[in-house]
Amino acid sequence: MLSLINKKFNRVVVDADYLIYRINATQKQLMAKSEFTINTSEMIERLNNKKEAYPLFTVSYGYPKVHEPVENALYLIKAMVRDLKKAVNKEELELYVTPLGKDNFRYRTAKTLPYKGNRVADEYGRSTGKPVYYTPAREYLIDNHGARCIPHIEADDAVSIRSNQDRENTLIVHIDKDINNTPGHHYNPNTKEYYYMTELDSYRHLSKQLLLGDKGTDNIGGLKHWCKPRMLGPKKVDSLLDCATTKEEMDQIVKDSYLQYVLDDPDGEKFKERLEEIHSLVYMLQTKEEYQKIKEFMRDD
Repeated sequence: MLSLINKKFNRVVVDADYLIYRINATQKQLMAKSEFTINTSEMIERLNNKKEAYPLFTVSYGYPKVHEPVENALYLIKAMVRDLKKAVNKEELELYVTPLGKDNFRYRTAKTLPYKGNRVADEYGRSTGKPVYYTPAREYLIDNHGARCIPHIEADDAVSIRSNQDRENTLIVHIDKDINNTPGHHYNPNTKEYYYMTELDSYRHLSKQLLLGDKGTDNIGGLKHWCKPRMLGPKKVDSLLDCATTKEEMDQIVKDSYLQYVLDDPDGEKFKERLEEIHSLVYMLQTKEEYQKIKEFMRDD
């Protein structure tokens, strides 16, 4: 992986959800220093006079509770967007955010385990995985930075589709490993790493996710959910798939691994159905045609 972006891209598409979630980590660091100072003179006219729309929030991360205005969080996002533009050498960014609530096709395709069902709510009904500032921060990105929200799909699907329209001249900015299923140019703003995923690289990453799922983040069990415990771990799956040189080999490895370790389906009669469910949850949409099918699915369901 390279640490610098030397190529000039025609288009930079950003999964902007990371900007919202990164607020928590940033403010932890600030509060740990017992300092929380913001240069208010640099705020955007009280961020379009929206302060009155939001009260002071109570934040606690193991430190004494701190009451702070929502502008502080939005200022951090403003600074991150500014820094990102410098990092990718592009003034115009295409930002995408995920729809609110459950306007997401994956909540309907998940049958075995509830999608994101491992994210518990706090006493106020808010997901503990979401920053206190989630809604105002999201609105700020839409109102002030032109972020777009595409119905029924997540931000990572949106940037994947957009990238595939002109893969060689588009840079995808994200911190989400799921988007590595998408071939093309990638940039991780947390690690400041630029890298390129070939078609084969991306398919290998997808194949690993089909077997392993993503239980910790999105409550996706993967095909190993139906298999003998501890038989399909990350190291085992890596060793199986890293040697494959074609998509067909990877498909066969996924199926053979399932059949070898499955507990309740010795003849593989449920393999196709289970594979389709997991695929719908971990695969990033890549074409407008795929998105059209999602819209029809959400309309008909």
